[in-house]
Amino acid sequence: MPAEGKVTTVRNFRTFLPSFQGEDLLAKLEGKKWLLRCIGGGEVSFLAVLIGLLPWVLIIGFWIFMTRRTQQQMQGGPGGVFSFGASKARLFDVKKPG
Repeated sequence: MPAEGKVTTVRNFRTFLPSFQGEDLLAKLEGKKWLLRCIGGGEVSFLAVLIGLLPWVLIIGFWIFMTRRTQQQMQGGPGGVFSFGASKARLFDVKKPG
């Protein structure tokens, strides 16, 4: 990255204009002297990547947690969906009172 105050001259470059600018912007710039200043974004730090990924990790983790919980309930686990019809009756045996 060039030092502050250093001027670099470039004769040819390619750029893409936003769609909302229209073609008349190029006509206005053509033939006029204008200064283009490009400022680099710098390096991406580990903390910036972590902050960017954290919401996705939380959303996906919550989704996996809810999926597993729903799956356990569907299989008849504690408080499961299909546990309402389960009979709690036991077979009575005269030889084994209790």
